[in-house]
Amino acid sequence: MMSSPWSKIKVALLGHVSVGKTTVLNAILALRLPQSLSSGQKEEIKNADKVHQEVAKSNKELREAQKIEEKWFNVGCDPLCEMRKNTSLFLVDIPGINEADSNSIYMNYVQENWKNFDSVVVVMDARQGVNTEEQVGLLRLIKQNLSNRKHLPVIVLFNKVDDPDDSGHKTQTRLLHNQVDVALQSMQNGTPSSFQLKALHEKSNALEKDMGAIKQAFWSRYQSSKKKSIGAFKSDPKVEVLAEPATFLQEYAAFAASVGWENEVKLVKKCFCELVSEQICVVINK
Repeated sequence: MMSSPWSKIKVALLGHVSVGKTTVLNAILALRLPQSLSSGQKEEIKNADKVHQEVAKSNKELREAQKIEEKWFNVGCDPLCEMRKNTSLFLVDIPGINEADSNSIYMNYVQENWKNFDSVVVVMDARQGVNTEEQVGLLRLIKQNLSNRKHLPVIVLFNKVDDPDDSGHKTQTRLLHNQVDVALQSMQNGTPSSFQLKALHEKSNALEKDMGAIKQAFWSRYQSSKKKSIGAFKSDPKVEVLAEPATFLQEYAAFAASVGWENEVKLVKKCFCELVSEQICVVINK
């Protein structure tokens, strides 16, 4: 019996600069590439003028180039799913579509090679939403290629949803914890009087009521902002009108994380994905 012919599945990763395409690729391939120095490592900081010049020169050559040269390598890892024999999976990590001065090169590469792709994964930063002309342009490029060149499966991958706690938020959380520690330490030298306990209880009830009002006010404003921005884009497709709801979510995520509202943080993560999904549908259908 003759063996089945060898075939390959080619999947392209698209997205803008800093959305985490390579990080996603590393996760898929189970590569152990650290994002930062591991504990215990010692590195000496040195001037890097020479390296900087070489990088700058490489960037200039890239931006002046007329074509992109593909480079590939083989990676061995446990299979993500069962695949037919004699079949290989090719993952194409395309540089950020909005890379400075290289936008047209990457756009042309995607258009010229679209017919060779079997699927496309669009990586998006869910915390940002669709709020720039470049993001809208990428979605329209995909729509155009699907219509005019080749219809293929497109997967939108929302990245960074699990990372609302940047260093600023963590600092706020530490400050809050420090305030609580100070309050507890001030009571260690003696048992608080009934008057002190009553005052603390009243403050706690008032704070809980205020927090409930904050939550209700935010979600009301957010829903109103989302409805208004999407309606405005449908009437006049200016991308800046889509930015406000994502900004609301970013600010609320920071606040919720700083005061320890874990359930609210989880809800915000879900809303980031829902918001971007709605924005993508609006842009694609416009």
